[in-house]
Amino acid sequence: MKIRLSISTAITLFGLILAVGFASVVLTGAYALKELKVGGPLYASIKLGNDLVADILPPPAYVIEAYLEATLALREAKNPEPHEKKLVQLKKDYDDRKTFWTSSDLQPSLKALLVDKSDAEVRKFWQTLETELLPALHKGESEKAEAAYARLTEIYSAHRAVIDELVEKANKQNSDTEAVAAARDASMSYVVWSVSGLVLAVVVLGIFGLAFGVVRPLGRMTEAMKQIAKGNLETEVPFADRAGAGADGGNEAEGRAGHGRGRRARDRHLGRSRGGRIARRRERRAGPVGPCARSFLGGQGGCRRVRTGAGERANRVGRH
Repeated sequence: MKIRLSISTAITLFGLILAVGFASVVLTGAYALKELKVGGPLYASIKLGNDLVADILPPPAYVIEAYLEATLALREAKNPEPHEKKLVQLKKDYDDRKTFWTSSDLQPSLKALLVDKSDAEVRKFWQTLETELLPALHKGESEKAEAAYARLTEIYSAHRAVIDELVEKANKQNSDTEAVAAARDASMSYVVWSVSGLVLAVVVLGIFGLAFGVVRPLGRMTEAMKQIAKGNLETEVPFADRAGAGADGGNEAEGRAGHGRGRRARDRHLGRSRGGRIARRRERRAGPVGPCARSFLGGQGGCRRVRTGAGERANRVGRH
């Protein structure tokens, strides 16, 4: 079964669908921003996972695990090889992470602390470990090993001081960045909602303007044309004096009404003219009866005179 909708109903339905679609897009975007923004659920989950890994495993850039392996190697001087192998891997991991941070876009002050100041102490650490502590352990020279370990502890302490400073500044920068992100998120949300509300208002006003500016005039012109079609030629045609595309229907209806009124006037004129011609034609066919008929309205004398004159003319014709 076909569903036929009026123009006003179709415009209303279109407006509702457009408004619902627009609201869906805005709400979906707002929900996505809420989920993905800094401080949002996904961000919090990622940050929590990173914190968990940082709490479980010692970071390569901080050589605390290497210092622990050196301590264990000294305590197990008779079998330092397993710890030595572990130290080789830890040095490789440190070099990889240093390369990464050197080429990163880390804030300059933090990068300077990590790849310059901290790295200077770490290089001293590896050099003392490889050239003093491990060779003394391999040779069984415990006194030299203890002295090398004491210097290693001093280097580690200096490295730890740099790391503490770096962590403090990094935490402060992270807090400042999160605060800026939260403020920017609030301002951007305000802008998004303001623009969305303005666009929605324009859409609603446009639909109402379309309904009142097009549908209502069309309805009035349709009603006027129905009245004209029924013969009410004196019906006032709306918007006939307006310019633009909307006045075309009114001008057409006015033209039809004017044409109808002109045709009716011509019909009346033709009716009168045709009636006169028919009457004259009947008079000519009737001959003398016509004057008699007219005289009858004024009295019988005229009619008798007409009949007498007609009889005399008939007698003369008979004698001849």
